[in-house]
Amino acid sequence: MSKGKKNIIYLFLYITVSLLISCKKHNSVTINLKNELEKNKTLLERVDQYPELKAALNHYSDPKDSLKRKAMHFLIANLDNKKGLTKIADNEIVSIYKKMYISSMSDTFDFRKKYQYPPVFNTTEISDSDLIKAKDLIENVDLAFEAYKFPWAKKVPFNDFCQYILPHRILGEPFSNWRAFFFHKNKSLVKYLLKNKIEDPEVVCRILNDSLIKQFKFYSKLELPCPNLISLDKNPIGLCMPRYLLYTALARSIGLPVALDFIPQFGNFGGSHYWVTLIQKKNFSFNAGEKWEPCLFRGVKYFRHVYTNNLRGSDKSPLENPNVIDVTKQYQERKIGNLKLELNTTVSKDLYLFTFGMSKEFVCLQKAEIHHKKIFFNDISYFDDSILFIGYYKGAEIIPVENPFKIHNWTREISYMFPSKSFVQTIRLFRKFPISFEEGNFYKEVAGAKIQGSNFKNFKDKKDIFTFKDYPQNDNKVKLNSQYDFNYYRYLPNESGQVNLAELQFIFDNEKDQLNESKYYQFDPKFKNISNLFDNDSRTYYFSSSKENWIGIDRSQSKIKKIKAIKIVARNTYNFIEKNNTYELFYFDFGWKSLGAKKAKDSFINFQNVPANSVLLLKNLSEGYQERIFTYEIYNTVTPKQVFW
Repeated sequence: MSKGKKNIIYLFLYITVSLLISCKKHNSVTINLKNELEKNKTLLERVDQYPELKAALNHYSDPKDSLKRKAMHFLIANLDNKKGLTKIADNEIVSIYKKMYISSMSDTFDFRKKYQYPPVFNTTEISDSDLIKAKDLIENVDLAFEAYKFPWAKKVPFNDFCQYILPHRILGEPFSNWRAFFFHKNKSLVKYLLKNKIEDPEVVCRILNDSLIKQFKFYSKLELPCPNLISLDKNPIGLCMPRYLLYTALARSIGLPVALDFIPQFGNFGGSHYWVTLIQKKNFSFNAGEKWEPCLFRGVKYFRHVYTNNLRGSDKSPLENPNVIDVTKQYQERKIGNLKLELNTTVSKDLYLFTFGMSKEFVCLQKAEIHHKKIFFNDISYFDDSILFIGYYKGAEIIPVENPFKIHNWTREISYMFPSKSFVQTIRLFRKFPISFEEGNFYKEVAGAKIQGSNFKNFKDKKDIFTFKDYPQNDNKVKLNSQYDFNYYRYLPNESGQVNLAELQFIFDNEKDQLNESKYYQFDPKFKNISNLFDNDSRTYYFSSSKENWIGIDRSQSKIKKIKAIKIVARNTYNFIEKNNTYELFYFDFGWKSLGAKKAKDSFINFQNVPANSVLLLKNLSEGYQERIFTYEIYNTVTPKQVFW
């Protein structure tokens, strides 16, 4: 080894030891000397191949810059696996975000119709070690230390500063000099905070969050990679992740130590979720860019993205990513405990804890500790009842070693889901996926709405015929017992004023459900697509946001004026049973097994010979992709029904 290379390694040893000594233990990721040397030895030996990195390393040679030198070594020592989309790929994504942001279209579905979606774009990535310049790293370090001087950052330990303020990138977003951009952009905010002596990090986080709420446009179902953070700030639109990345950059640029935490799968609902966590003595987690309140999303395991590269053996859980750590223990309010199981057979393989993801997907949560036939999982959340199973990997395939089991949040007991060989049942199903938060809001807009009759087109006199107490989920044709003949009828929305419906058909005696568009009218004619309300297609919809609007039908020229029923379908996510679609039911018995397929003839579908005590899954073979496991049981009622997990 050359003298120069030896000096670099000795220098790194000195700096790492100094860094460890200077760090306080404070909800942080301890930087282990041995691991750091092992995993970064190759990078340091190759530093001569990267003149820009070498120049950045040598920049802080003055003894007064010793702390900055430690910070620079931390960045470069963990730079090896950092990468993002190329400039060409980023430009393509930025152009899509610009179209989304400047579009006057009120909904993502309109955007999908006008532009090719999903878009085709370049996905080539480039490593930071091949891209980043010395001046970029030096500017990043200098500005991070400027932010470190702010009063709300004065209690941040140096280790947390390196992990949650210093990094030049958040995740895998395209590289940009975002820190300089946001540092200068936030000067007026910082001036306001200093002038008013606001020093509490949580208060500063909240003020920053309030500004992001006003700035960011939420577009659902437009799943695109994040553009570079400067372009995202100029076109602040998208799903949750772009918003959280933008907030993290904004916060770190002014010295707030924040991290991205996540659950790879909800405890008893389909999907995963990220959020932002302020790192302090008592961490505070929140959904950035939304109402300021603690994040309440729950899973079985909790993880955090960090900058440090953590060495591990083979691990198929989220910890397979070297920049992810398990922080479940920090979420004590989620009822954290250990899980101990005993296997019926001995397995000479690495075992893992799995949960069920979307459709037939399995999500790996944690590697097991095995002692003979006993297996242990540390730091499991018992906050929700959940369904899990133990399995191993055979190549890319996941092999269950036993059938699933429920963990019960109150007793922390487990019960196995062994499909019955002797007791089978006929079940009636109404959905393939639980009601999402978005869909639930659509349903709430129906509760309190009214069906009214009048003999005047402007409803200057009116009579209430029916009031929706809630949305009729399983039977959307509501019989009406009206004793009156009216010339006009209308659907009057609740106090929200929004009409957000997929179907709305006024049904009269001896007439078919198909109605003439010319008979329908609305109070506010500026809203389009009224024909979607009676096209017998639950995937199209009508939306109006005017508080003055309502939907009426003209019966003044019709002989039959007494209304018989109303058919109503709220705007939805297409996860209920759709007539004429074909569905296949599966049950889990050491893997998914089919119980057959059939076409739906109504808003529900029946399946026979279903083993009791089974984990079930219903797939729509005609269209759609969201499916979620469920059981069929008596649950807070005497009537058996679907219970989604």
